[in-house]
Amino acid sequence: MSSLNIISDHLMTLKNHFEKYFPEDIVQYNWIKDPFSENPLPNFTTTEEEQLLIDISSDSSLRMKFSSFSLLEFWSSIKDEYSEISNKALRVLLPFATTTLLPNFEELLNRKQAHCSH
Repeated sequence: MSSLNIISDHLMTLKNHFEKYFPEDIVQYNWIKDPFSENPLPNFTTTEEEQLLIDISSDSSLRMKFSSFSLLEFWSSIKDEYSEISNKALRVLLPFATTTLLPNFEELLNRKQAHCSH
């Protein structure tokens, strides 16, 4: 296999990865960014997902929680009650989570070490 073919294959793989993490139709994820907006519902695969989003968007306590949490924290916090839609949101958010989670992970590790030493 020539160097040109190797480079070409690598670039195609890289392009596919970029398309996965940075889709052109990012509007489809507005429901994750703001589940309380009045935009039309996304094209969910099931009516159950649509109903869950309607339930979330009409819950005033979740609206308050949403305003005080990061996106990742919010969707993680409702995972028990709304697991199907929460998991769908987290699958989109997690590729970007490492930049915000690393400082929090270090804090959690420090707390755990302090707790274990008591």
